[in-house]
Amino acid sequence: MDVIGKWKFIDKVPSANQFYYGNPKCSDIDNIWLKELYFLPEGKGYWVIDGWTKGCFTTSFGYPKHTCRQNYSLHTKNGKNLMFIEMNDDYYRISHGGKPEIYVFEKISDKEYSRNNIRICDNTDMPFVFDAEVLGKWVVKDLIDSPDGFDPNTQKFPADGLFAKSVCFEKDGEAFSQYGEKPLYKQKWTKGFLLDEHNSISEAYHIREIDGVKYLFLEWKSGDYQFGGHKPYWHVFTRA
Repeated sequence: MDVIGKWKFIDKVPSANQFYYGNPKCSDIDNIWLKELYFLPEGKGYWVIDGWTKGCFTTSFGYPKHTCRQNYSLHTKNGKNLMFIEMNDDYYRISHGGKPEIYVFEKISDKEYSRNNIRICDNTDMPFVFDAEVLGKWVVKDLIDSPDGFDPNTQKFPADGLFAKSVCFEKDGEAFSQYGEKPLYKQKWTKGFLLDEHNSISEAYHIREIDGVKYLFLEWKSGDYQFGGHKPYWHVFTRA
């Protein structure tokens, strides 16, 4: 069985011998973070998948990054091509004596995919519309699920774990974002959107005033959105 292609999550079980095709034990499939898995040619990686070789692949996630090795085995049952993965992504549970859970995937395509044809690409070809209110530098304050859940007096995400640091909107439609210790990242903007043409991402923004303080709410379309299809988070910024 060739591992290259597309695989779909179908179950999560404590051990491989507890899996029965068509009778899933996982009752929370909607919240599984890896619903689809692609094995690209030549061991190439994408999103949180750093790369793969026969019998295993590595994942990296979080900031700072935490890297895990995931071992897999291939099986054919009832004519179905299946992959059993010892998923080591739950660092806290495993570091305290827990065992990896078995994620079961079924192969649904033998196609050879590339990064570009498995990701979401937004429209970034937008005309420039000036927005005086957003001009200048903004410094990150928090990362939240939704602007509706923002409370300026409650920190939802640990401040020292925020990857985004700042964003600066220039008059000419250029913008510069600071992520971690990386060099400034050049982007474009138009009224209501920050445009990342390199990654084909358009991130919506709006400004809200709360108790006399203006806050910039900016979508965060990470690889979770681009490759995992997850709902974007939102960064909250204040004036520098």
